[in-house]
Amino acid sequence: SSDETEIVKWLVLHHLLLSKTAFRYELGDPKTIKDFAQKVKTVEKLKLLLVLTVADIKGVGPEIWNDWKGSLISDLYIKSLNLLQKKIPSKNIVEHLETRKELFKRYLSENGIKNEVVEQYCKNYYKNYWQIFDLKTLINHFDIFKKMECDNQKFKIHLSKGDDLQATELIVIAPDHHGLFSLISGLVAASGYDVVSAKIITRSDGYALDSFFIQNKEKKAISEDYLREKLVKNISLGLEGNFDIEKALSIKWEEIPARFRAVKAPTRILVDNKTSENFTILDIKCKNAPGVLYKITKTLTSLGVQINTANVSTYGDRVVDIFYIKNAFGSKIDDERTIEKIKNSISKILKQINLTN
Repeated sequence: SSDETEIVKWLVLHHLLLSKTAFRYELGDPKTIKDFAQKVKTVEKLKLLLVLTVADIKGVGPEIWNDWKGSLISDLYIKSLNLLQKKIPSKNIVEHLETRKELFKRYLSENGIKNEVVEQYCKNYYKNYWQIFDLKTLINHFDIFKKMECDNQKFKIHLSKGDDLQATELIVIAPDHHGLFSLISGLVAASGYDVVSAKIITRSDGYALDSFFIQNKEKKAISEDYLREKLVKNISLGLEGNFDIEKALSIKWEEIPARFRAVKAPTRILVDNKTSENFTILDIKCKNAPGVLYKITKTLTSLGVQINTANVSTYGDRVVDIFYIKNAFGSKIDDERTIEKIKNSISKILKQINLTN
């Protein structure tokens, strides 16, 4: 029929919409879900797009699909389905997030945590924290933080098993300072692992909670105990100022065969102030090299840019990094001079990576 023909045409035209949104953008941002749902419009098209997306990714090759990608696609699908089915009306997304916070409080209270402790803990987090994480993760963060306090530690490094997602979650709670995220991403890269997703949470009491999903070079979770212990040790040394990141990254670079080091990749830097209501989105496509995320974030830090989240997609010798950022005053970056300065500074560091062999 003509209706079926129109749906097929729409699916062909938008066959990358689901994967691009799921892999690149912040699914904790209500605007991301609303914009995606408005483009899809119907539950029927959403379901068909899901089938097409999964088949398309799996059809590329057996190693392309993994549970990490599946979890992102599932998250976007469920949130969009709820919106399209009016289970969570668009205007009530914020109220839904408030409910998540209330459920968290109720859980702690029912498990014997004093009300004043719960209230003080919640006050330390800004609104975006409750938007980004689900209830299970919120509870996990509380347990890790309280373990740090009970052990009287200056910082806490936690690694999940993560085998079901084929990625390991790394959580670092530490006193916040400008450049902490860049430091941790550099330590991860220097240890031989790749960051696939990262979220940076600043608390009002001076602590930061940085959450990373990381993989080994085989795109798997880090399962061996001795490797997990070594990673924790490296991050601990780095947080204490006793790890030479640049030297370690240089060694990792030399370990790559010369023919791969010599490969050039096009660079693209885009600034988007439309997709998110509260953040500027920085979209960078460049050569994949050890520590490229560290070098980019170090550059952004030097420019006074605040990084909220980072999503990383690797395509062979190329990588696409998506950053949700703000200026030093906590506002979107919308003045042209600052945007050009950011682009030029990142372009300069990426040229150095492209020329290195």
